[in-house]
Formats: sequence, C-alpha cells, structure tokens
Amino acid sequence: MPRRKKPLTSKPALGLPSRALVRRAQLRQQSPKRARESRERSNIAKQLERDHGRPLCEIRWDTGCTGWADDWDERKSRAAGGSITDEANRITACRHCHERKHANPAEARRRGLTLLSSDPDPSTEETA
Repeated sequence: MPRRKKPLTSKPALGLPSRALVRRAQLRQQSPKRARESRERSNIAKQLERDHGRPLCEIRWDTGCTGWADDWDERKSRAAGGSITDEANRITACRHCHERKHANPAEARRRGLTLLSSDPDPSTEETA
C-alpha cells in the first residue's frame, strides 16, 4: 500500500468551527416512569421474599439448575409490551437457567418461557 504524502486530519462537520463538547448538566439515568416501575418491582420482590422465603427456579432448563431462584425474569419483555410489575408475566429462575433461556431463544419460546409481542398478554389469558 502506498504511503500517504500528508497525514490524516480531522475536519469539523459541515464546515462548523470545531470545539470540544461540554456537558452542562448530568444526564438523567432513568425516566421518572421507568424509575417508578423499578422501585415498584423491587418492593414486590422484597415482599415476596419476606412472605415466602427464597423462591424456587421455575424454568428448570437442565441438570445445571440449582433449584433456587436468583433472578426474576419476564416472559414477555418490556420491548414486546410486557410489564415488569405484572405477576402473570413474572418467572423466577436460577442464574444458570436464566442464562440458558436468553442464550437459546428458540428453545425458550418452544417451552413457553418467552412470549413475543404478537402473543396474548399473560395477564389476560384465561385459565381453564
């Protein structure tokens, strides 16, 4: 490859004078709505643990399952329209099973552990 005669230089975008970007205020880490949902979810988790002790893993993916839940996951993600505070959307999992669920989305969907946005909302499903 031939050598450059002139070194590469950076030019300001759109011909504007270049200057360092300076943040004048800190960015808000969460929206007020998301912060409220997260607090509510945390309170629900604490209440469940107080009332029932440490929950069991509901996924039971394979023999690597510890049996005791470390995580609380949603069957229908927030991006798909699920709620993080909806009891029908919650599923408890040990770390091993939680990682397997997210590493194998097709198998998780087949097992009914993951729902898509087109699937009915778990809170509105009728029980037979």
